[in-house]
Amino acid sequence: MRINLKSIITCLILAVIILFLIFCERSEAAPKEEENNLLSGKWKISGEPIKNISLYYSNYVGSLFNDSYTPGVNVSFRDEDGLHTAFGSKFYYISNLSLVQDNSYAFTFVQRIQTYDCNTNELTTNFCIEDIVADSLNVSNGKEVLFYRQASDGLTKNYASILLEDGKLLKGIDTEAYIQSDMLAGRKPQREMTVYEEATDRFISVCTGGEIVLTNRLGHLLSFTLGKKGVTQKPLFQTRSGVWIFKAIYSGNEVEYFYFDDYKPITLYAGPNLYIGNAIEDNDGNIIYRKIGEGDFIRWNVKTGEREIICSFEPRLVRDADMVINDSGDLYVYTDNDLRIFSKEVKTRTIYVQQFANRDHNIERAMKEYEQTHPGVTFEYVKINSEGEREERAQKSINSMKAGAVDIAFLDNETFSDYVKADCIRDISDIYTEVDKENMFDSFRDASTVDGKMLRYPSFYNRDLLIAKSGVLSKPYSATELVNLLDKKEAAGHPYEALCYGCEDPFEIFLAGMDVSEFFDYKKGCCNFTTDNFVKILKQCKKYYYASNNAPLTEKEQYNKLLQDKVLFVNIGSVDLSQFDSMKSILGENAEIAGYPTKAQSGNITAYNKSLVVSKTTKNYDIISDFLKYVYKYYWGPTIYNFIPTDKVSFDGIVMEGNDEHPTDERAYQIPDGYELITSYELKTPMRPVIYVMPNGVMDLAQKEDGTSYVDEYKNYYETLRLVDPRFEPIKKILRDEIESMYKNNTDEKEVAKKIQRQVSEYLKTFE
Repeated sequence: MRINLKSIITCLILAVIILFLIFCERSEAAPKEEENNLLSGKWKISGEPIKNISLYYSNYVGSLFNDSYTPGVNVSFRDEDGLHTAFGSKFYYISNLSLVQDNSYAFTFVQRIQTYDCNTNELTTNFCIEDIVADSLNVSNGKEVLFYRQASDGLTKNYASILLEDGKLLKGIDTEAYIQSDMLAGRKPQREMTVYEEATDRFISVCTGGEIVLTNRLGHLLSFTLGKKGVTQKPLFQTRSGVWIFKAIYSGNEVEYFYFDDYKPITLYAGPNLYIGNAIEDNDGNIIYRKIGEGDFIRWNVKTGEREIICSFEPRLVRDADMVINDSGDLYVYTDNDLRIFSKEVKTRTIYVQQFANRDHNIERAMKEYEQTHPGVTFEYVKINSEGEREERAQKSINSMKAGAVDIAFLDNETFSDYVKADCIRDISDIYTEVDKENMFDSFRDASTVDGKMLRYPSFYNRDLLIAKSGVLSKPYSATELVNLLDKKEAAGHPYEALCYGCEDPFEIFLAGMDVSEFFDYKKGCCNFTTDNFVKILKQCKKYYYASNNAPLTEKEQYNKLLQDKVLFVNIGSVDLSQFDSMKSILGENAEIAGYPTKAQSGNITAYNKSLVVSKTTKNYDIISDFLKYVYKYYWGPTIYNFIPTDKVSFDGIVMEGNDEHPTDERAYQIPDGYELITSYELKTPMRPVIYVMPNGVMDLAQKEDGTSYVDEYKNYYETLRLVDPRFEPIKKILRDEIESMYKNNTDEKEVAKKIQRQVSEYLKTFE
C-alpha cells in the first residue's frame, strides 16, 4: 500500500489551520464573555471614585402606583399594606387587599400586583385571588414570587409560591419547615429572609444565626453553610441573569460580596469600607451602587476596578431605594412611593421666582441645597418694579404670573387676597398626605380673609411654650419674680441644675417675662437697668448659660427633672395639640404653661408676614411639587413657612363665613368629623396678643370632640400675655447684643448694666 506523503502533509497543514482558527475564535470570544459576566472572576477596585456626572436629575414622577384601581362591581377593597421590589427595567408593587362582598361581613384577601415598565412608562395591574397575606415580594428574571402567611388559620407560617400568569399561585413550600429539617435540627436556625433565584430555580434563606440554607422548588434541602460568629449576612442585589449577590459584614471594617456556584459560596470581593446600600447591574455589565448613608450613585467596572460618580442626590430621599435602568441607560430611583428619574440627556429646568414681599433666607438656602442635589434644576429670580403703590405692584406681579413668566411668588398677608381674587394661584394640597391634613387640624392656624370668607391653611412657626411645675410661678411670671425665685432656691441650698431645657440663652427666659414697666418707662423716657434686680438677672444668666444646653436626651427624662425640681422650665417644641397632648400624658396636672420665649414681631404669638404660592400657569409643577415636599420634610420648625392650598375644599372645606365690616354677625362653620365647633369671638381690646387676630378683631380656636385638645388652657394662657410694643424691638436688640458680649468676654454684670443703661437712654430720647 503506497502512502501519499504529499496528501498527508496537506491534511496535516489543513488540520493545523482549522485548529488555529478555532483557537483564535475561542480566544476572542472568551474575553468578551468574561467582560460581560459579573461572576467570571474576582472584582477589582481602584482608589477613590472620580466625579464624572453623566446622568442628570430630569424628572420627578411622584406617586407611582395607583391605589384606587379596582376591578368588577359590588366589591370594595381595603388596602392593608404595600410591598415593593425591582428587577431589570421594572418596578413591582404588591398590596394586600381585603375584598368585602355587599351586605356581608365576610371578606377574603386579594393581592394587587402592579408593574411599572421604565422602557414604556406603562403601569399594568393584575390580581391574585388567593386567601393569603403577602409578607414580601421577590422577582427574579420576570418570575414573581410571593412570600406569605396562611390567612385561613391566622398562623404565622412562612410560605413561598411562584405567581403564574393566570393569577394563580404555584404550590407553595413552607420555608420554615425545610430549615428545621433533620440536617439542621441541631443548630435550630431561624429564617430571617428568603429569596428566589431564577437562574438556578431554587430558594436561598438567610438565617438569624448566620446560616444560609438552599432548597429546591419542592422544599427539599439542598445544602447549607454554617454561620460565622459576629457576621451579618443578607441578599444585596441580583445580576441581570437572575443570580443573587450576597453581602457579609464582619466585625471591624471588613465586608465581603459573594454568590453561590452550585452549593459553594464564591467570593467576588473582600475588603474594608465598601458598605453598599443599593446596587444593580447596568446594561454593560457594570455595577451601579450607592453607599449606605450617601447620595452619590457610583458606576463600578469590576473588571478594571475603575469607579466614577455618575450622579448625586439628597441621601435622605434615596434611603432604602429600589433602582432600575431602562434600555436607554436612564436611572430610575423609587422610594416612599416617589419615583425620580436621572437621564443621560441634559435637560435644564428653570424655576422662575418672583419676590413681591421680603424673601426668606431659609427658603433661599433650601433652593441652593436643592440645586446642588438635583443637577439640572435651577432657581432664577424675576425682578418686579418696586415703585408705585402696593396695589399697582401686585397687579404687575399677577400679570406676570398669568403670562407664565413666574412659577413661584413670595407674598405678604395683604397681597394674598389679591392673588386669590385674580384666580392665578395653583392648589398645592397634593404635597400633603391625608395624615398630614388631619394633623394640621390639631394645630392653631393663621387665616386670610377674602370676600368675607376666611380661607384656612397651615402655618408653621417656632411657637415654643415654656412648661413649669404647677404652682411654682404665677401666670404670666415676671422677670423680677423669676430672679427672686432663683435667689430663694440658692439660699435654701437647692439651686436648679438648669434654668430651661430647650432654650440656649437664659436671658430669653427673663425677656419673656419682662414687663416693659419693670425696667423702663416709655412715657417718661427713662430706664433703670442699673438696679439690683437687673444685675441679679445678669448674674443668673451667666450662671445658667451653659447648663441650659445640657438637656437629657429624652422627653420623659426632661419631664422627670422638672417634677424633681432639678430644672425650672422645659421648652416644648411647638404649639400644636399633639405635642401638648404628649406633655399632658406624662405630666398630667403636675405642670402648666408658664411662659413664652417670644421671637415674633410685636410680641404676637404668630407674626405672619410671608407666604409662598405657585402659579396656575407653571409647566414645572413636577419639580416644584418635589421641591415643596423637600422643604416640607426637612425644614419643619422655625424654617418652614406657608404653602397655601387655596382651594377651600382641599382641607375638608374648613371655611369661616363672615363679613369683615360686621365682625359680630353670626357665622357659619364647616368642620370635619371629630372636631367641635370652632370657638370664635370678638376681641374687645384690639392690642391684646392672641394666636391670630383678623383685621376685624376676631380670633379663632379649634378643638376635638373628645376634649383632649386643651383649648381652654391654651386660651386662658394667651389671654394673660402682655403685649410687647413693636417699639421695644430696638431695646431688645441692645439687651441681646450686650448680654451676648458678656457671655463671650465674661464681663462684670454691673459694667454690662451701665452700658445697657446708656444705650437705652439714648434710644428713648428719640422715642415717639
